[in-house]
Amino acid sequence: MCRAVSESLTVSTDMAAAAGLGVLSVACNKYGVALKDGWFQPLTLYMVICAEAGEKKSPVLNAMKKPLDDWSKQRNIDLKGEIAESKQKYRNMKNLLKRAEKDAENGKDGAEEETLRLAREIDAFESVRPVRLYSGDVTSEKLVQLLSDNGERFAILSSEGGILQVLSGDRYGNGTANYDIYCQGYNGETVNVDRINSGTVTMENPVLSMTLFVQPVILAGLLGNETLQGVGLCDRCLYAAPISTIGKERFDAIPIPGNVEAGYSNMIRRLLEGRERTLWLSDEAREQFAGYYNRFTKDIPFAYEDLKGWASKFRGTVGRIAGILQLCEDADSGRISGDNMMRAIILSDYFTEQARLILREGGMNQNEQTAKYLLDRVRALRDKTYADEAGRIVLKYRDLRANVNKRGLKQKADYDEPLQCLIDKGWIDVNAEVFAQVTELYINPAVWG
Repeated sequence: MCRAVSESLTVSTDMAAAAGLGVLSVACNKYGVALKDGWFQPLTLYMVICAEAGEKKSPVLNAMKKPLDDWSKQRNIDLKGEIAESKQKYRNMKNLLKRAEKDAENGKDGAEEETLRLAREIDAFESVRPVRLYSGDVTSEKLVQLLSDNGERFAILSSEGGILQVLSGDRYGNGTANYDIYCQGYNGETVNVDRINSGTVTMENPVLSMTLFVQPVILAGLLGNETLQGVGLCDRCLYAAPISTIGKERFDAIPIPGNVEAGYSNMIRRLLEGRERTLWLSDEAREQFAGYYNRFTKDIPFAYEDLKGWASKFRGTVGRIAGILQLCEDADSGRISGDNMMRAIILSDYFTEQARLILREGGMNQNEQTAKYLLDRVRALRDKTYADEAGRIVLKYRDLRANVNKRGLKQKADYDEPLQCLIDKGWIDVNAEVFAQVTELYINPAVWG
């Protein structure tokens, strides 16, 4: 299916595969894997896929999540009668309670006991609601309610990444946001939320999945948010930055074959309708995972020194991926095979490389991004530089400005903070203490390697 979507839409295969893995985590969110005694992981994933505008983010996500939409639509058709009966039963109980309360006010014998009985019955009543598997844009408070209303299983799927504005508090939150449900939903932790309007919501094992397509500038905002970093939300995500295929589209691209789409849809349906259970590792899978775990753990202080939080959580994520792959192969599985554990370990190489790329280079604020752009322009202007009498490598400031074509760099003052970033990092120095008086840039030879 991933290859078919890639060929049909002319996108990189890993874009479709990353979206597909996120969709599969929605279908598998009632399952879990015990990697060893006391170490349980729900089969949920937080996927963040970075792509520019025009990279067909929406068509890719729509193609991969279509089985979720088809299943929930049919399920709600099947439940239509039960939903109507449930609503009517609830209304009847409320009417009876009002009548009993009125009788109690009038002093009718037994009316007070009847009000208490009906109140308990209403409180314990579980209504049949329409099925929802995911949302695209939701506040943290509403997300808690959606999880509670849908069996403590829910997802966020978005091709625009607007949910990141909710997380950062830029939308709905006046600069503040509630991250607890996102952190708790990743591990299935018990949730107790008290709200003035909606009362108390208690969930024993809420599980949340997320698949977000985001543009690089939005991703930089996420990774540059100190609060999101501090609570560990960024460390819970798998990242992918597929290679752009803009300019390579073909008008006569091959449509997704019907048998491929049907097979993929049937697999999703089987997973959605499967019974809740925990997978265990086969002896072979346990041996492979133990070897991988030990090797990867030894590498964390060195290869992942600046990604320790992400790397520490990633070990469990590999087990989650293995569980998802196992259920795709056999929805009735009780144990993860050695082959599927090895496939997950092989996939881990892709995600570790993507994490290095994105977490090390993508988490820049706007000034840092602009500074990187200016540094790239300096590199490109090497033939404009010369050595002065003191042996310094000089680039005229006017030559840099004449070769810049980037929004937000029209006025000389727009360069001040980005240039200060380059000075702080030791890439350049300038010939004046006040930026308005700068005429020369002194370039560190290390700029060219």
